Amino acid sequence: MVLDQIKAPAMISSSLLIPLLLRLMCAALYAGAGMGIFLIFLNRMLIQMKDGAIKGLATFVTFVIIPIGAALIGFALGPSNWALFPALLITGILIGEIRRLIIRRRFRGTPPNIIETVPQSLRRALTTTDLVIANYTLAVDSWQGDHLRVAHLTDFHIGESLPISYFEDVIKRSNDARPDLVFLTGDFVAGRHHASMLSGLLAHLRSRYGIYAVLGNHDYWAGADDIAQAIGNCGITLLRDIHCRVQIDGSTNVLIGGCEIPWRLNNWQPPSIQPGELAIALTHTPDNIYRLSSEGWHAVFSGHYHGGQIRLPYLGPLVIPSIYGRRFDQGHFIVRGTHLLVSAGVGTASAARIYCPPDIFIVDIIGKGSTLT
Repeated sequence: MVLDQIKAPAMISSSLLIPLLLRLMCAALYAGAGMGIFLIFLNRMLIQMKDGAIKGLATFVTFVIIPIGAALIGFALGPSNWALFPALLITGILIGEIRRLIIRRRFRGTPPNIIETVPQSLRRALTTTDLVIANYTLAVDSWQGDHLRVAHLTDFHIGESLPISYFEDVIKRSNDARPDLVFLTGDFVAGRHHASMLSGLLAHLRSRYGIYAVLGNHDYWAGADDIAQAIGNCGITLLRDIHCRVQIDGSTNVLIGGCEIPWRLNNWQPPSIQPGELAIALTHTPDNIYRLSSEGWHAVFSGHYHGGQIRLPYLGPLVIPSIYGRRFDQGHFIVRGTHLLVSAGVGTASAARIYCPPDIFIVDIIGKGSTLT
């Protein structure tokens, strides 16, 4: 009799606990599906919105509605046939990630030859100013010229988040490489009132054959004309959906085009690439790579993604502002014969860099029969 009295509460507790656990499992399943939808929405739509209160509110609201709302629905429904839908959605997202990895592997180019950086470790998560110098070598057989060295800097986001001394060191490190050309691919400032800070920094950049730039989305949000004027005052050639030709050693041409799609509407008219010349396109977002590769450009330099800015060790970034997700997050890719260089940038936008150091690309381009010295 006493034993039966002891077993009864245990049976009642078990009968309550198991349904609760099942509901919690369903809530987790629905939340996982909702988080997948939220990250897709965040990557491809919300992240492209202009920074400000509306963007912050939209991000918060969608996060509450989608993942948290999905979890509440899953808990309320409990085990049922409806659970098939989030399960299928998660399966579809995983298949998409596998497809992305396959495409990324197919397009992945060569790693940098030399990397100069501070020691990285799991214990050192904050990498906001751990500047990396990554040296790449590109072979372009159709170009008749010799060795050409390019310094690629992008995404300064000059403002109050980082000291001027840091950016001065960035400029010095670029100059120390003694580049033939310097490419700047947008997002120079954090806000309109920071435009006056550009001349004190960018005017100190040095190169043999000039400095060429395009604007990024933050520059348009801050005021494209003000930023363009500040850049022009530094002696930098701004290529706003136009192109120019630079003669190297008096014998070969380098065609440099600046594509500012999608922020400058669709004014881009690709030039005709002449036989024997090197064709290089500058664009803020790597999302333009398929269009530019179809136009025959030999190399494309871009930034915008910040390498994700916050990365998880061994897993990479969760959020990339790209219609292609994490496909071209950072580094060297070869897309349909076109070299794509995606820098993580030197600055930071609104938050610290976590396991994602800033970088400068030093790219040595060699033509047919040339040698790297």
